[in-house]
Amino acid sequence: MQPEPNPTNPSPLRAEVAKDRAPMARDLLLELFRLLGLNADVTLREGGDEIALHAKVGEGAEAAGLAGARPSMQEPLAYLLSKMVNRGLPDGGPRAFVKLSFGDAPPVDQPSVEETDPEIVALGKELAERAKKLGKTLTVGPMSAHERRSIHVAVKEAGGATTRSEGDGLQRRILIVPELAPTPSPKNDPERAEE
Repeated sequence: MQPEPNPTNPSPLRAEVAKDRAPMARDLLLELFRLLGLNADVTLREGGDEIALHAKVGEGAEAAGLAGARPSMQEPLAYLLSKMVNRGLPDGGPRAFVKLSFGDAPPVDQPSVEETDPEIVALGKELAERAKKLGKTLTVGPMSAHERRSIHVAVKEAGGATTRSEGDGLQRRILIVPELAPTPSPKNDPERAEE
């Protein structure tokens, strides 16, 4: 399993890998577009512990799933590029994560946790409450890394449950695990101590 990038605590080693591998990611994305018969301008944003690429794709972008507010091929392409860029790195070492955006202008910056979709945050809090009430682990299906992070934060804020991620890539999902109430020991429970 690959750890998710933590935007609040960038790793210096991950930042170094991202800087070294960023030109390769840009070239790979341009080659993928060429093979798909698409004309595109790709820009690379330097800095941080992620490789941030922005593509302005010409004609055929919509048919290829690369147009709109949330292009359907954005996550799969980012995953594929991350795998390609990290190939050959030592096991267990730092990895570079590719973040893609599409459209006429690159995004100013990724929204912070406070700017997350309120529906995702509400879902995370509701699922935390449900896990506590049922006393069972709940599984949330695959979603984007940003949405998973929002769920993790919302469950932590709600309290009474913890989260962990399982799976790889597009099949990564969140488990919401209720925190177990401490069971009283016989010497701390006056009713049971007399038995």
